[in-house]
Amino acid sequence: MVRGACVWAQVGDPLAGAERIRREDDSDAAALRAALGAWSEAFGKTPKTVAEVVSEALARAESDRSRDPSLRDALLGLTVRDKLDTRTVGYALRRVRGRIACGLRFEVAGTRHAGATTWAVVGTAEEMVGMEDMITTNAGANGGADETTEVGTAGNMYSMPTIPSHESVDRLDCTTTTPATSAEPRPEASALVSPCPNCRGTRFWRRLESAWLCRTCHPAPSEDVIAESWPPAGPKDAPDSPNGSGVGREPERAVGATVAAPGDAERTGPLRQYLNRAVHHPGGES
Repeated sequence: MVRGACVWAQVGDPLAGAERIRREDDSDAAALRAALGAWSEAFGKTPKTVAEVVSEALARAESDRSRDPSLRDALLGLTVRDKLDTRTVGYALRRVRGRIACGLRFEVAGTRHAGATTWAVVGTAEEMVGMEDMITTNAGANGGADETTEVGTAGNMYSMPTIPSHESVDRLDCTTTTPATSAEPRPEASALVSPCPNCRGTRFWRRLESAWLCRTCHPAPSEDVIAESWPPAGPKDAPDSPNGSGVGREPERAVGATVAAPGDAERTGPLRQYLNRAVHHPGGES
């Protein structure tokens, strides 16, 4: 829609530039394929400097006995120049370095003693063969693995450590039933010597392998979920036992009442002292 409006208004075709770029890319790719093929045919895998390549291309093109201008023409197509020289060829090689065409590409092979850079044509298939050789060599050096070595055995570079499986798995919550060997020891109930920081209560409970919770601030939903409690339950026939009375049970408190900690009466103020007397002495003075 936009292109049609631009063409109708005679402001130019937006796709004309894209088509020109595509044609240039196609011609550049064709020149790269010709240069890679001619270079590989002339020198094979032997690294060459740009000066050596230009000299060889001109010598072949000007020879009377075996005239072969293919290398020279391929390099001229890559440089887009009418005359071949080392400077333009060097710029062209750096521009197309690493671009793959027909499984080949130009790469820097090294430097000579005088500091001249050498170039070579590298094939992707040859790189894969070299990698396979390296893998075989490493496997043999790391454990003497031979052709019969299987994955997962010692000496094979692809082997992975075996992960021990648990003895049994609980399908309901996907947790193992095997006891953990590195679990931290649970704190003993006797360590609970400090009252609850919120309500100053001293009665706690917890589930299996869980933290201790205050019975007043966090009451248990039912007695069935309690694995341990502190202080321990007293005899059933005790008049104040937790099974019907209150051994270890704190005095009943009014809803919403706040009780000061023992020894803090001097710092609580008149309102806290009044609430403390109202809880512990409900029939006393108001």
